[in-house]
Amino acid sequence: MIPPDRRPPNPGIAPRLVLGLTVMTAGLVLALDNLGLVDSSLFFRYWPLAFVILGVLKLTSPPGQRSGGLGFVLLGVFLLAFTSGTSASPKAVLASNQTALSTIIAAKPILGLEADDKIMSVASFTHMFGMMVVHWALSCGGALVLLPQFRPDLYADLVDAAKPDVLFTAPAHVAACQQAGLFEGKDLSSIRTAIFSGAVCPPKLAAGFEDLIGGHVQQMYGMTEAMCMAVTRRSDGESVRHGSVGSAIPGQELRVRSPDGEPLSPGEEGELQVRGGAVLGGYLDNAEATRAAFADGRWFRTGDLGAIDENGNVTISGRLKDVVNRGGIKINPADIEAAIDRHPAVVVSAIVPMPDEVLGEKLCCFVELVPDTELDLDKLCAFLETAKLPKRRWPERLEIVETMPLTPTRKVIKGKLRVD
Repeated sequence: MIPPDRRPPNPGIAPRLVLGLTVMTAGLVLALDNLGLVDSSLFFRYWPLAFVILGVLKLTSPPGQRSGGLGFVLLGVFLLAFTSGTSASPKAVLASNQTALSTIIAAKPILGLEADDKIMSVASFTHMFGMMVVHWALSCGGALVLLPQFRPDLYADLVDAAKPDVLFTAPAHVAACQQAGLFEGKDLSSIRTAIFSGAVCPPKLAAGFEDLIGGHVQQMYGMTEAMCMAVTRRSDGESVRHGSVGSAIPGQELRVRSPDGEPLSPGEEGELQVRGGAVLGGYLDNAEATRAAFADGRWFRTGDLGAIDENGNVTISGRLKDVVNRGGIKINPADIEAAIDRHPAVVVSAIVPMPDEVLGEKLCCFVELVPDTELDLDKLCAFLETAKLPKRRWPERLEIVETMPLTPTRKVIKGKLRVD
């Protein structure tokens, strides 16, 4: 709950009435649409007019009451969204109507959503990725295909049965189904567009799924603190759509900086930073974390390592906090994990640093194995040698876990993997 001293000012009865009637009408229209009595797409096409009415109420209200109205609706906190906590404790992000609307309005045409679309999201609706999908579906008047919980067999069966036009998924969801052969014999031809987000997607996975569905694969880059930042376009070539997360959406700017905060040339790897209308207002009751999250007072530090090419397309290469400092050599584990994940006995892997008195840190690998398989460090290193991974990047310890700790979008929560 937001403390009383942090709540937006009381907007008065008129703006509340308009907003309340808008929400109630939306519910009524959806109910009637389910009964086949009305076409909900028209309502959701014109519902932003409610905000125009709220603006008029603000401008015509007495001067002493103008602190509310449209300002309350657009700038007021409407959601506390918690970060996934993959590398640190989850933080509560203060999201306003403005940040949500700026993302919905800017990205919807790029995603090509239509009023008669059936839209399926594998991401949980308690996660920012899933919540954005709900908003996009409402904004275009489309129907949501609901997946009660993620389980590879349920996922594959529902795609086959519901025939969605648009699929929002994380790469790991698709990889889990393909690894188990669950897409074999399924009809996925209804999928016009599959949007991958939530984690870095291997280009081969994106290309293979595009061949499987016969439609287009797009990639999206976002996070709880900045919602949607970049998207590939349907008009982009395959190398861009499969190997990058595209370019910034309207209203968002992206840049790359070195550890010292210096600008980097196109193609050089550094920390990705973003500014724009969808960036968070701050963390709840955590002024220190809010200050540390911004560079130059305006640019949000994503904590992601990546590069931006001369055309503005972004590639993600890892997380800044995941880098292992082995004797002064900085090792980004993302490509090591990608190689290990290709081992037939491995479901998912994660590289974390382990303390070392001489080198400072060494590489420790955690893996979840396919049932009834075995793996030891020597066999793993032999596999990495055949994959032509340099020996200095081989893990020096292997830990087998029964179940890897994952977020709803199947990102590994590395903070729960401890090494003594």
